[in-house]
Amino acid sequence: MVPWIGWGEDFAALPIARSTQGLFAPEHQVAAASAMHLQVILAKQLGVALLAPDFVGAADPDLIELLGDVILTQPLWLVTSAEVRGAARTEALTAWVQEAVGTS
Repeated sequence: MVPWIGWGEDFAALPIARSTQGLFAPEHQVAAASAMHLQVILAKQLGVALLAPDFVGAADPDLIELLGDVILTQPLWLVTSAEVRGAARTEALTAWVQEAVGTS
């Protein structure tokens, strides 16, 4: 039995929530949280959480990667207003996010 942390009902339709449900037995879910930082806190105390993107889990030395070969994909959107789209600071943020998550 692997105790795992699920996503709250308000996020149940997200790809990561559906992936979690497919990887772990529902009867072994010990808690649910819809905020990533709460998932991290609960995972440290109670069991396993599926933390995506990778940099969320990799940033915390107390967490251990268990499913290194499992690849999950989900969209990541950076939403800006028309006034700042194309501005240097917006472009810098976009470049930083792309580097952090390993996209081009």
